[in-house]
Amino acid sequence: MVMPVMTKLYKTTGEVKYLDKLYANYRWADELMYDTVAHLYFRDAKYIYPKATTRNGGKDFWARGDGWVLAGLAKVLTDMPQDYCHRPFFVQRFQELAEAVARCQQPEGYWTRSMLDKDHAEGPETSGTAFFTYGLLWGVNHGLLSDAQYGPVIQRGWDYLTKKALQPSGAVGFVQPIGERAIPGQQLSEKNEANFGVGAFLLAACEHLRYEDRQANGEVKVTVTNKSNEFRQQLVELDETMVDVKLGIHGGRQFIVYDAGGLEVPYQLTYNKKILIDAGVRPHGTQTFYIRKGTPKVYQNVCYGRIYPERKDDFAWENDRGAYRIYGPALQRTGEKSYGVDVWSKNTPELVLDQRYWIEDVVMMPAVEKLRRENRQRGDSLYRLNSYHNDHGRGMDLYKVGATLGCGTPALMVNGELVYPYCFKDYEMLDNGPLRMTARFTYHPTEVEGDTIVETRIIQLDKGSNFNKMTVSYAGLTHPVKLASGVVIHSEDAKSYVLGKNYVQYADPTDNVEVNNCQLFVATLYPQGVNQTLMKKFDKQSGGNVGHALGIKNNYRGEPYTYYFGSAWSKYDIRTQAEWQQRINWILSGLQQPLSVKWQKTNK
Repeated sequence: MVMPVMTKLYKTTGEVKYLDKLYANYRWADELMYDTVAHLYFRDAKYIYPKATTRNGGKDFWARGDGWVLAGLAKVLTDMPQDYCHRPFFVQRFQELAEAVARCQQPEGYWTRSMLDKDHAEGPETSGTAFFTYGLLWGVNHGLLSDAQYGPVIQRGWDYLTKKALQPSGAVGFVQPIGERAIPGQQLSEKNEANFGVGAFLLAACEHLRYEDRQANGEVKVTVTNKSNEFRQQLVELDETMVDVKLGIHGGRQFIVYDAGGLEVPYQLTYNKKILIDAGVRPHGTQTFYIRKGTPKVYQNVCYGRIYPERKDDFAWENDRGAYRIYGPALQRTGEKSYGVDVWSKNTPELVLDQRYWIEDVVMMPAVEKLRRENRQRGDSLYRLNSYHNDHGRGMDLYKVGATLGCGTPALMVNGELVYPYCFKDYEMLDNGPLRMTARFTYHPTEVEGDTIVETRIIQLDKGSNFNKMTVSYAGLTHPVKLASGVVIHSEDAKSYVLGKNYVQYADPTDNVEVNNCQLFVATLYPQGVNQTLMKKFDKQSGGNVGHALGIKNNYRGEPYTYYFGSAWSKYDIRTQAEWQQRINWILSGLQQPLSVKWQKTNK
């Protein structure tokens, strides 16, 4: 079972020593446990014939153990380079083992636990059968085994797995419990389940999908056109079902996207059956992509989000431009008043959230609190040196939210006053990279003028974008109210806001002007339009909050409404408020005149 780890280490490091160590260890085990007559492996030294025999006196080869070897060899050969000097040995063992496995399949499609003595432990067993089926499928898919010879064996094995082992409930039965041998008298039924049996079944199922798809031909040509006078960079969407049909595949990551130069391009499949491709097109130009059947690389995540229970159930997310968070159930239980979207700056395309939360909320704060009890000054020093509220070269949490909308939070407005939302109640992760993060949030029921309403938000952040897409709706709203969203204005700079026709923007001075000495640019955009934008001041200032720059939509009845909110940092990609205004104009123009996409099927 450890074999694929060695080839993964080789792929990660490029060091051949891991392949050589694999070969040395495998040869040692091979000389001990490989039967050169049966071309099967004994489980270990305890079961080598004639030390151990079946009840009929024959050699005892345990199906799940040989299944590990066949499946392991498939995984090893997948990652092993074609020119590795010992690869022919591994190919030989794979082919010999495959031939031996095929010979002892039962007519019903399964393999018995003792492979050459069906009476030793009678009846079907799923984990070994699934591993064997996977290995044979992989061999045919990669040209090491003949489909004409092994296709009938594969079909019988697949029929057993899908018609006998797989239950109507979705469970996978007839799995031998954890053990190391075929046990005489042990009876298996559909109620014998185990997670490793499900894993083996899924391994075979994925390879069977590739087996069905391997005859697909042709490609899909995608042409992305920019009809505007400006360069456009954005994620374009294709219908996944259309591509699957045109390529003759069954869905999933079974194709590769290439650019016009033949280089592989990262893509993402979304929860709503779209294919995302990052396109950059010159003014009045086109960009061409080609989609062909194949197994793509594993792409590095640029967009990512998750809940952080270590920090009172924050949900935080990021891309290569910035990071954001909203507050969850654990914080609401404390009574702390934090309503809005928080903004964290970053100046690197790398993901930073996990590290920031780990250092501050898991490692540092317990140590800080302990040290403060002993020496307040030393505890404060440790906090400054490690906290994500200070910039250590990659950005920080520099934004004040508190009992405000923060950056872009929606709120209903009744009788001229905002009805602030609190923390989310439930969330659902819809997309999580590599190119887009999408999550749905549901809020606690709230009373608004006699209505019990439930707010739902869908937040989406794409690679390369300074702006999140927000779609908000309210169930249970029976009469029209106003819908507001915008950004909080702080007392350290209460003038640097701009109220546009379909946007509000602000150069925020940050939460510690003298120390941070930078600006955080924030904005909310309304491509669907609002009735007015305005500055609404608080009756009484508190916590350095003066009021909000808001966009207001009248006669709102709870239907889905989409707008955008986002940020940029003066120490990263936007240096001035004038440049921020240019970015806003560019984003709004792109929303009004997006890239267009056409496709056609061609023959390679």
